[in-house]
Amino acid sequence: MNGKHNAGFELFRVLNGLRKQMTELFYEDVGKTMNIRPSEFMILNQIVCLEKKHPKPRGVTVSDLAKKNDVSKSHVSQILKTLEQRDLITRKQDKNDRRTTRIFLSEKAVKHFKNARDHRHITSQALEIMGKEKSETLIMLIDELSETITEISKSENKKE
Repeated sequence: MNGKHNAGFELFRVLNGLRKQMTELFYEDVGKTMNIRPSEFMILNQIVCLEKKHPKPRGVTVSDLAKKNDVSKSHVSQILKTLEQRDLITRKQDKNDRRTTRIFLSEKAVKHFKNARDHRHITSQALEIMGKEKSETLIMLIDELSETITEISKSENKKE
């Protein structure tokens, strides 16, 4: 494996680990009070994230969730069935495409998420411990990386 692949893999590994830590912090607060398994919490959390990222059309699909969580549609469907039985999600047929079912958080789930503590203070505290210069550099580099990935992705999409 060359250096480019190693660096890309290491970055993915580190960011995935950070995402996992942040999710675990949130799960400790919200997921346990909802009395659900971590996998169920991950799906609910992804519904929240996907809806914030793409507010229209509202709701998310099983395909969206499977892709985002890197699992099969059947696995997501099993989890959604349990969440629906616990009144944490609702399903509605898409108005524009009757073949598509959209998934929404129920009012019960929304309440749990709204009552969750804001864990940003932990991230802020970690950045403070790292120091101003390192923190600013980290944020700048992540922002630059994100912009570069977007540019590369756009240029590759144009080639297709």
